[in-house]
Amino acid sequence: MSFQRSRGWTVPLILAWSLAVACETATLPTGPGDPEPGDPVLPGDPVPPPPPAPPPSFTTVGRLAFVSTRDGEPYIYLMHADGTDLRRLARGEAPAWSPDGTRIAFHTYNGTLYEVRVVEADGSTERLVVAGGKTPAWSHDGSRIAFIRDASVYVVDADGSGERLLVDIPAVRALGPHLANQTMLFRDPTWSRDGTSLAVSLNSRILVTDGDGSAPRFPEQDANAWHPAWSPDGSRIVVERGARIASFAPDGSALTIHSFEGFQPEWSSDGTNIAYTSFDGCVPSWYACPSAIWLGDPASDQSVRLLADPGGAYSDYDPAWWGADQ
Repeated sequence: MSFQRSRGWTVPLILAWSLAVACETATLPTGPGDPEPGDPVLPGDPVPPPPPAPPPSFTTVGRLAFVSTRDGEPYIYLMHADGTDLRRLARGEAPAWSPDGTRIAFHTYNGTLYEVRVVEADGSTERLVVAGGKTPAWSHDGSRIAFIRDASVYVVDADGSGERLLVDIPAVRALGPHLANQTMLFRDPTWSRDGTSLAVSLNSRILVTDGDGSAPRFPEQDANAWHPAWSPDGSRIVVERGARIASFAPDGSALTIHSFEGFQPEWSSDGTNIAYTSFDGCVPSWYACPSAIWLGDPASDQSVRLLADPGGAYSDYDPAWWGADQ
């Protein structure tokens, strides 16, 4: 008996081919201990492994200013983000880049009191801005400098004129009865890059105000946070929080505790990394332990040291970042 042909294929060949395809694409049934994809996870089911962490990515964009005691006294140093082109700039601490990257504000102790000074980034000139001030921060347009005096936040024009109180103290006290008679201890003011907001440490909490110092509020309720720094896009504030680096949104939401152990965090100019100070293997103490500058990658939660081990002879600390994208 012959079979009718259709387009050159016989019926038995078509059936055999169809069965082969069905066997090739069919999913074998799973056992009771192997749930199929999409099934709900039940008690006793095997837990799938977590996805692998992304590889670390460390930026080389921009320049860092930081403090080092490698010359015996604290000096401001500059280097590229990859740790190259290291050079000494001026005696002092708490460096802060101007928005255009041409100047650095810092404070130094003159033997009687602290003073805020500005030095050109090429080291050519240095001048006094205001006597009796610490931890300066530039405004977004480079026209003003905020600083701390007598535990309060002041602002002065970049040429040293027009000094005035910045943060509205009565408005801060009105935030709660516990603040009515409390001593106000402000530290480390920092403006957002667009100048619309200011963040500052107040009695181990982070206070956020409008750029002119008005409308104070406490976005993050934990009472163990210091040294705020804005991300370049203004969407996050990074802080030191109980010897760990943490970050959160300006409204206090989306708190992330990073694995980085350290202090004085600072966002990279491209917003991908966080530079910070870390002690090397001993109980944290500025005077008993050497410190170093580290670079953390929040995406992979890994970090790398920027400069070689000082061997206990000196400390590097307080990084400040500037990038051409600013």
